[in-house]
Amino acid sequence: MTDLEQQLKKAISLRKEEEYEQAIELLEHLYRNYPENESVKKRLVDTLIQYAGNLNDEFVREYSKALEILRNVLDIDPKNYRALYNLGITYHNLGKNEDALDALNSALEIKSDYKYCYYNLGLIYEDMNEFVKALKAYTKATEIDKDFRYAVQARKNMQQIVESMDTSEIPIIDRIKTDSIEKLRNLLKMSKKIKLDILEEVLNIEKSVIIDLILEWGEKYQFELDGEYLVINKDTLPELLKELK
Repeated sequence: MTDLEQQLKKAISLRKEEEYEQAIELLEHLYRNYPENESVKKRLVDTLIQYAGNLNDEFVREYSKALEILRNVLDIDPKNYRALYNLGITYHNLGKNEDALDALNSALEIKSDYKYCYYNLGLIYEDMNEFVKALKAYTKATEIDKDFRYAVQARKNMQQIVESMDTSEIPIIDRIKTDSIEKLRNLLKMSKKIKLDILEEVLNIEKSVIIDLILEWGEKYQFELDGEYLVINKDTLPELLKELK
């Protein structure tokens, strides 16, 4: 057994004993010496994520420290969806829901079938009283895994809440089906302006609702009307696309 293998074995043993800081110190030393070694990198990343999860535990609650550790992971491995997922949980624990949503959605861009991301999106939207979005997130989690009992129960509870709501209480964009939203996102990204009848066809909603939506976008995102066309403000479009996720 080489010296590197012995050191990795020691780090694994320390992690199993939950001596995380000692394990991380050893692995960071190895990573500095062997930056191209994928095994060293993986052990370090896995240990950091596990430690952050431990710090996020409701009986520990060292959220700021967990945040620092997860940012360190993303410096090492920017596309690590598990780190982004845990970052979302950490932000939520810190009461930073918008940052939490960004982190979870970033994780889903990398791993689109990550059911736990959708479930936690639902929890966050529920905390924010955005019940239709919560329902959509829980539904997506159950579509990925129909036996995901926490999501199944959450969806059932949220369905009852949404059904009891008056239509006027539901934001316009939340009344639109998910597949129509995706078509809208693609249309907005590829267009400078969109004809109103095309918008009506894509969203499959009444013209009066379309007008309300356009007025809302005009106020929030500085979109404009030019005859029968909706003129898209490319400077503010990223904000709208974020809302449409």
